[in-house]
Amino acid sequence: MKTLMVLLILAVAALAWLKHQYSTLSKSFAKANTVTTEQKCAIGMLKDQLPTAQCLGVDSDRAQVALRDKLTVAGRRTARRERMITRLLNENEELRRWYDSEFPAAVRSLHTRAPVPPPVVVLNTCPRGCLCPMPGSDPKANGDLSADIR
Repeated sequence: MKTLMVLLILAVAALAWLKHQYSTLSKSFAKANTVTTEQKCAIGMLKDQLPTAQCLGVDSDRAQVALRDKLTVAGRRTARRERMITRLLNENEELRRWYDSEFPAAVRSLHTRAPVPPPVVVLNTCPRGCLCPMPGSDPKANGDLSADIR
């Protein structure tokens, strides 16, 4: 009889342990399902974004090629102009003298600017709760912004 009681107690203890393990595994399984669902959602969004990103990449590559072609054409045009200027300077002595001379004083004065005055910070604050007069507004309506809308 004692043996049977010990076996029964061991069986109940094993059952309690198995129930605890089952609840732990159920929680872990639910957590894994939640993570899996979130990952599936993220994968779906990324799959939806992939064609857009690929189209943008292709468009960007095309634009880059077009800009590179424009830059090449502009470089060639600039080199051709430089060669033409050099050729004209070598052929024409009067043009060479004009090209090497300084600008006249009248032209230089057009390219100089007066210095810009430094910015002035005006701290015009009114205490909270007081009406602040606005320039050009009616003193009776100060603080009433609807009267000062211009």
